[in-house]
Amino acid sequence: MAIVLKQTTKRARFLPTWVLKLIGISSLATAVISFAIYWFKKYPPRRKINQQEDDQSIDQRNETDGSWNSTFFNSLKSTVRKNRKRMTISLKNTVLWNPSTDIDTPMYGFRENSINLLARLSYVYDIYIVVHVSSEEEKSNIQHFLMNGLSNVTTQHFIDSRKIIYCSEEEGKIHIVRHLEPFIHVEGGWEMDDGEEIVRKLKPFVHRIVWIMTKRRRDSFKPENIKEEDRSILGPNIEVSEALIDTSVAREVR
Repeated sequence: MAIVLKQTTKRARFLPTWVLKLIGISSLATAVISFAIYWFKKYPPRRKINQQEDDQSIDQRNETDGSWNSTFFNSLKSTVRKNRKRMTISLKNTVLWNPSTDIDTPMYGFRENSINLLARLSYVYDIYIVVHVSSEEEKSNIQHFLMNGLSNVTTQHFIDSRKIIYCSEEEGKIHIVRHLEPFIHVEGGWEMDDGEEIVRKLKPFVHRIVWIMTKRRRDSFKPENIKEEDRSILGPNIEVSEALIDTSVAREVR
């Protein structure tokens, strides 16, 4: 009889302790969950926007504007802009054209389709524009003309005005291009020169050079017409053309 009473006492003591432990654990879990819900509502996690999503939002904005070819953007949605290779473009005779023979009275104009091409290239390449000017007045005129031209399309979203660099000497242009270390340089010279010396000096340092020139000058590089002194300027990294729109660079974004 004594043994039975002892077992009953142990059970009476055991059950209340077990119940209390269960209630305590449940209460703690409820408190933790309630605190987590409160914290989540008060401080919601910030959604990280990756580069590709940012590019797609720009694409959608430009497609809405109607200023760009949506087919072109759809084909480039996977492009990550932060990994673009650098391209330098000498503006004159490539994008900007001056038909005037008088350097003091320029008549600026954009080459056909050059602005749209520049817009497309700027999506694929990190573009720096180099402008050879003869005076502060010419610099001011080109700045105004260039900004007006770029404002007609959404290129301003992609070309930073700080990446438009002016120089007054050919040596200055060479120094700028070498300092920027582009993967591609597009050269067209200026009113007084076709850029031959610049191409010669940049050839050993730039992976690829696109040289824009007149038809007469280009014909002089044909095998049957080329002079011995001109052979040294050509090479596997030199491409010659009469217009930027007809180059391999332009074909990349068509």
